Amino acid sequence: MTRGVTSIWMRTFGYLALGEAATGLIRFGALLWVARILEPAGFGVIGVGLAVAGYVLMAHSGMEAVGVRRVAADPDDPRRHVEELVGARLAVAVVVYALMALAVTAFPAGDEVRLVTLVYSLSLFTLALDLRWWFVATEETRPVAVAATAGATGYLVGVLTLVRDPHDLILVPVLHVGAELLSAVVLATWARRRFGAFRPRLRATPWVRNLVESAPLSGIKVARAVMLGFDVVALKLLVGSAEAGQYAAARRFALVGMIVVGLYFNAFLPRLVKVGRDSPQAGSALLRTAWLRSAILMIPLGVLGSLLAGPSVVLLLGDQYRQAGTVLAWLVWTVVLASLIGPFQQALIARDAAGSALAATTVAAAVAVGVALFLIPRYTLVGAAVTAVVSEAVRLAGSIIAVRRTERCLVT
Repeated sequence: MTRGVTSIWMRTFGYLALGEAATGLIRFGALLWVARILEPAGFGVIGVGLAVAGYVLMAHSGMEAVGVRRVAADPDDPRRHVEELVGARLAVAVVVYALMALAVTAFPAGDEVRLVTLVYSLSLFTLALDLRWWFVATEETRPVAVAATAGATGYLVGVLTLVRDPHDLILVPVLHVGAELLSAVVLATWARRRFGAFRPRLRATPWVRNLVESAPLSGIKVARAVMLGFDVVALKLLVGSAEAGQYAAARRFALVGMIVVGLYFNAFLPRLVKVGRDSPQAGSALLRTAWLRSAILMIPLGVLGSLLAGPSVVLLLGDQYRQAGTVLAWLVWTVVLASLIGPFQQALIARDAAGSALAATTVAAAVAVGVALFLIPRYTLVGAAVTAVVSEAVRLAGSIIAVRRTERCLVT
């Protein structure tokens, strides 16, 4: 049985992986262009704005996992699930963006960073309309790959055409949001062909249920955003834009791996929900298989990535980003650790133990903030990179402990 469900999961991930490979290459080309055109100082502004916006973008992201779990358990009424969840996410987006617009005025990083942050935060609305969660839940991931590739292609064409010198900096987040909107439109069109026309609905009872059920998952995402973004913000505020740009470039390289890892385990969640519902023992066996595969594949890749990081960054971005190569040699290990964390985090969500996943991630985020404030003023870029690795290791330890506790509960 484990072999059969693993085969389905791998086939589901296959479309996501192919789409992400194409999307990653396209967006990577855009990254190289933008980093070279804006230079480290300008790219630092982009990195900080995206990091700060990332905190608010996670506010309703927990609803995606709720949607995946709900549709996987009850796939017979797709229109209701889509209408209720999209309506709830749009309502949250309106409130969160309004609060963000008020809060960003007090952010002590300059008008340019504030404007970039506000534009990136418009992704709250494009992500609310994005239906990839529904396609992942139904294990039909080919449309997700097509939509992601279309959005990435639009972004690349936009930056190559319009971003020609450092003064075009603000066009980068505008094109980013536009590309996300394009992806959302492609998926909405595909979904309409599957189950007919739909429109977002905001009903009080489902809205409250979605908000309450997704709160721990959204908390996980916010804490995760702190882990991934606080270091670059701290570098900007404590050291300077150029150093933040070096670090942001290395982070963007590492995030390509993080995204692939995330897609891999998003495809894992609906299968784990179905298998674990029928047999907790089979669910545990599937969890062990996923973790062993991650360890066997990713640890050797981490060693290779660390060795190639420096020369690769200089080759692709030029000598002006040489420091980013040193940082990337450390950040490669955050991707390895994330791949080891993924099975445990998804197991906690599948077992309705999102609160435990939230606790592990929150502790790791607190460690990230504390270690960053200690190390960055003393060791700048290397201090930030070490902070990232340490916080991921803390999250891995917390996730393992939480899963062991839930397995004892399942036995008893």
